[in-house]
Amino acid sequence: ENEQYSIPYGWFIAGSHPQHYVMEFDETITYANRPSMSIRACEEPKGFGNLMQEVQATAYHGKRLQFAATVRSANVQQWAGLWMRVDESEQRILAFDNMQNRPIKGTCDWAEYTVVLDVAETSSKIAFGFLLCGAGQIWIAQVRLVVTGNEVSSTDMLIPPTTPTNLNF
Repeated sequence: ENEQYSIPYGWFIAGSHPQHYVMEFDETITYANRPSMSIRACEEPKGFGNLMQEVQATAYHGKRLQFAATVRSANVQQWAGLWMRVDESEQRILAFDNMQNRPIKGTCDWAEYTVVLDVAETSSKIAFGFLLCGAGQIWIAQVRLVVTGNEVSSTDMLIPPTTPTNLNF
């Protein structure tokens, strides 16, 4: 599948409908004089396209991990975002965030985005990447996966809020 597009080694194409998206290395759109990677929707796309990596979790056990990147968007109709998932096994997800609650939409210049998750001692795998759902295009650059301290808040969507909200709707 990687032969169809020029994507860097270590990344792979995924998503619910990857065939509806063109995912490629982009030397024309650069950030800090470095090429970017791009996901572009084809005509009337369904689902989402995703460029991702997976790594073993062992080196990150007991740590808070931040996946950060600089992202640019053009005419994103539905949403786009960074995402990260910490798995214990194929059946059990321990932590997850895909930015759906704070999506990248429309046309935006380069901006920094982050996803932050805790990696439990029982974690086996960490998956991360970026996705586009619906029409438009996104570019990603300056990708980083770094251990951070607890002063950086987790963005885990699986953790319920600590206090109730909107009780008097």
